[in-house]
Amino acid sequence: MSQAIAHRGTDEIGIFSTNSFAAVHSRLVTIGSSGGQQPMCDRAEKTILVYNGELYNYREIREILQRKGYAFESDSDTEVILNSYKEWGEGCVGRFNGIFSFCLFDKFKNVLYMARDHLGVKPLYYYRRHQSLFFASEISALLCNQQIPRELDYTAFAQYLSLNYVPGPLTLFKGIHQLEPGTYVSFSPEEMRKVQYWDILENEKKEYTQKKQYEERFECLLEDAVHKRTIGVPQQGVLLSGGIDSSAISYFLDQDSRPLSTFSLGFREKKFDDNRRYAQWFSRQLKTDHHEIVISSADVDIHTLQTLMKHNSDLIADPSIIPTYFISQFASQSVKILFVGTGADEILAGYDTYVADKLLCMLSRFLSPAGLQYVHKILDIRCLLGDNPWGMRFKLKRFLQGTQYPLGRAHFFWREVFSGFEREQLCCPAITERMGNYDPFSLYDFYYRKREDASILEKVLYADQKILLLSMLKRLDSMTSAFSLMSRVPFLDHRLVAFCAHLPLEMKLHRFTTKYIFKRIMAGKIPHKIIHRPKRGFTTPLSLWIRNDWGKTAEEVFFSSKLTGQVFQRKYIEILLRQHRLRQEDHSWKIFGLLCFYLWAERYNIKI
Repeated sequence: MSQAIAHRGTDEIGIFSTNSFAAVHSRLVTIGSSGGQQPMCDRAEKTILVYNGELYNYREIREILQRKGYAFESDSDTEVILNSYKEWGEGCVGRFNGIFSFCLFDKFKNVLYMARDHLGVKPLYYYRRHQSLFFASEISALLCNQQIPRELDYTAFAQYLSLNYVPGPLTLFKGIHQLEPGTYVSFSPEEMRKVQYWDILENEKKEYTQKKQYEERFECLLEDAVHKRTIGVPQQGVLLSGGIDSSAISYFLDQDSRPLSTFSLGFREKKFDDNRRYAQWFSRQLKTDHHEIVISSADVDIHTLQTLMKHNSDLIADPSIIPTYFISQFASQSVKILFVGTGADEILAGYDTYVADKLLCMLSRFLSPAGLQYVHKILDIRCLLGDNPWGMRFKLKRFLQGTQYPLGRAHFFWREVFSGFEREQLCCPAITERMGNYDPFSLYDFYYRKREDASILEKVLYADQKILLLSMLKRLDSMTSAFSLMSRVPFLDHRLVAFCAHLPLEMKLHRFTTKYIFKRIMAGKIPHKIIHRPKRGFTTPLSLWIRNDWGKTAEEVFFSSKLTGQVFQRKYIEILLRQHRLRQEDHSWKIFGLLCFYLWAERYNIKI
């Protein structure tokens, strides 16, 4: 197991073992360089802790504990967690501001206590077998235990085909679960108790009388979130995409006197290289120590994809995993800490899908469901899609297709990869039967309906924070940890997230301007052309790559594997490849999701 997680932290490896508890820890030193070795025990070895992450308010908590009589032997945040549990018990997590997953064994009570941070930045997986509980930061580490089977979970498989990832708490491995964000578990041989200690909706709503008050509070929270994350390492880096999120982080970090490095990635295909050019321009404005890397499909051969699966045991097939992998590898040569803008779009309605939700709401006021379907039929666009699946043609066609669904379901449809009908065409009858009548939308609908008195936009934002955001965080953690790199995500400071959850709707999506409050407070701080630049994200030339270099590779993988015929129907895969090659449809996400699943199943020897 120590080898399976060695890449997560190259500074130290620690092992602890007794008859009832054993743990292995791979340490990356970012906070508290002295005395933070893990697993960490108290003097009597009655409480043992293994921990992944960082506490940004550990000094404040430490001072409180010292006033209560606790003596500290290190300057690490690990010891603060250990003593916090001794003082406040299970409720200690409510005092933490940071990113963390940890497991603590209370030898006196014979209880294992596991917890995950508020938004789920740090992962935690577990498998329960009789009176034993196995846990790890990565599924690949759990699989080192021969008692854990490698069987496919068919409910999770339906979720994967629908979204190209599994939202949780399930994983593709039957019996292996993800601990949900903002949750802790108390486990003993007699029982397993799960408690949600934090949720966005449970926070008190604060109302201001003026728009300026909201803006001042938002800026204060964001600046403090960035500042709190500057502890630990003198040289800090930013993944600079040239968009407003990472540029704002760079701006606030630049106010500090410490040196700042920025990193960006581009593609040889010029149509997809805007991010690098904008990042390059803004880095010159701030005079950062800027680094950049340019990749093409030639850099992403079958061996690279197989390596990705090594660090992608909780499979996610978002194409942006590729640039995240390369930029993490590149940045790790210079820094230990990488700031990223993940989360801003989910808390501030930054995606075009939220604009689509608003448009559909407006149409629904004037047209009946039958009328919407008629609009869809007469305006359906059947044209060549080009090389950009997020271009205007694609978006318009996808929007029109979504008008045939009710509000909420349409939002899910816009993110769906394989629909229910397509999954039936893709999978062999025996596999379809094992998946049963499960509808992946049901989990999304569960969160959507929790905000029953809210607007459509507030409902889909909440559901996306529970589902979509988790997939992005898994991608970020797996790819950065592959190179012993710690990512810091200021926009997911739980205080800022809670504040944004209760913002008036027009402060997030004002008419058709996304992230409205954020753009207002950054005006005058970063250039106008960055603030109002169209949303791009980590878009890859995936569609183009599959039609060219990757096409033959995908065919070889698909048609040489026993999965074709055993799980998937060859005829349907041939149709996908042909239609994509002839530019009749853009199936890039479908093909990439299947390609990743084939390579993943082969690497982990999955029992179907």
